[in-house]
Amino acid sequence: MEFGLICEGKTDQAAIENMLCGIFEDEELFDLITELQPGGVSDSNQYGGWERVFEYLCNHKFRQSFSTVKKVVIQIDTDVAHLKSFDVDLRDEQGTTLKSAISIAEKVKGKLIEKIESGQKDFYDNHKERIIFAITVHSLEIWLYKHHSKAPTNVKTINSGENKLALELQKTKEFKSYVLKGKGKKLEIDKNYDNYDQLTRAFYNKKTRNDAVNNLYLCDESFKIFKEQLIP
Repeated sequence: MEFGLICEGKTDQAAIENMLCGIFEDEELFDLITELQPGGVSDSNQYGGWERVFEYLCNHKFRQSFSTVKKVVIQIDTDVAHLKSFDVDLRDEQGTTLKSAISIAEKVKGKLIEKIESGQKDFYDNHKERIIFAITVHSLEIWLYKHHSKAPTNVKTINSGENKLALELQKTKEFKSYVLKGKGKKLEIDKNYDNYDQLTRAFYNKKTRNDAVNNLYLCDESFKIFKEQLIP
């Protein structure tokens, strides 16, 4: 296989699969992508999450996967980096909250490398050319919001991804069905593999993939980091 994916959940997996096809301008690449984590997880994502990503990186299954795939993509959100066991302080030396996606991604990358190394010392150094980090700052939904948004001034936006995406999808008939109304006026995304596959289908489609990739590259720093690991 060309790529093995380690993602927080099925929705993230669906999006990264389509984005890889778009970046490499090859829809047939889809058949060369295999799911490493969350393996066997239902669309409800009930066994997903960052904890499972950490567990997998420490596990021998992670190291064994390099015998069957050329490169491994590791996806994780940064919005819960402050939680116990994730334990990444997203503040600078003066105690100011980091606002740069580049700085945030670099800190979280360090934690992921730490987890890899805890499984086997020097494994990362010996395989780093084959490891791709898809660190979504602060959530993959921010990438999708910027992809679907028509606003030209959202480059630095990194917070409240799910809410912003839901509000954006509510504006169009094409994607309105992916939004669920919660309590009061709060909107929520119907999070399952098929919906996120459709929400990122433009990256897969031959006619739209170049614009989808290039536009997101220009308006999101963490997606830019991801793409440049694949194609500098």
